[in-house]
Amino acid sequence: MRPARIAGYTGGCTLRRSREPSVPEYRVTRFVALFPALVLLAACEPATGPTPLEERIIGVIAVAGDTTTKVLVVPDSARAGTGFQVTVTTFGNGCDRAGEVEVEMRGLVATLHPYDYTRRDAAACDPAVRRFPRSTTLTFAERGDALVRVQGRRIGPGTPPGGAMIQIERSVRVR
Repeated sequence: MRPARIAGYTGGCTLRRSREPSVPEYRVTRFVALFPALVLLAACEPATGPTPLEERIIGVIAVAGDTTTKVLVVPDSARAGTGFQVTVTTFGNGCDRAGEVEVEMRGLVATLHPYDYTRRDAAACDPAVRRFPRSTTLTFAERGDALVRVQGRRIGPGTPPGGAMIQIERSVRVR
């Protein structure tokens, strides 16, 4: 049986009729079948990591010397071997967005490095200060007095243009 042709159509799809004339069967080339998926993938923005117009920077954790705004939230106590949530907040403006937090564990000391992404063409950004909280899970294997620290940048009067490094620490009793 010869495939039926659709009048005026010269593309890669052909209509084939099965042995039963009432049930049409479509045969589509691989490219045409994958084309919608390729279009959707090309339109997606990456979930993490900088876009071509952004750069990854160490997050701002203190604006004009103010470190009282709950930059690092940790529980008072935790259980050894059990994960617990900590929240790190960085600050930016309309050209910034939250990035990831890198965690470095050494015994009873956890050091958090928060990153943000900022646009390279920052001329047309909303200057209002925005908060970028993000949570991560920490687990201390042993009991004792643990230390959670976050290292980031401080911006404001008396700091260089890119800001100055600052560290904020909180204690956690691990039982």
